[in-house]
Amino acid sequence: MRKEKEETAKVEIEPKVETFLLSKEKLTTELRLPAELTGFQQVDLYAKVSSFVKTLKVDIGSKVKKGQLLIVLEAPEISSQVA
Repeated sequence: MRKEKEETAKVEIEPKVETFLLSKEKLTTELRLPAELTGFQQVDLYAKVSSFVKTLKVDIGSKVKKGQLLIVLEAPEISSQVA
């Protein structure tokens, strides 16, 4: 009778092992965060002579291309010297 109690105690002490099916899948990670997008290049423009802005063709933050006319300047002093 004592052996039966010992066997019963051994069975109750054994830990349970959980199992699962392992499958191969493509690894993906997605992370969404609030953010602010800014340009990666900024250029300061300076006139070679003293002048006034006659026409402004683009606004701050506008997308521009190489060779595009951005601003038209008017230099009355230079014009009078040429005349």
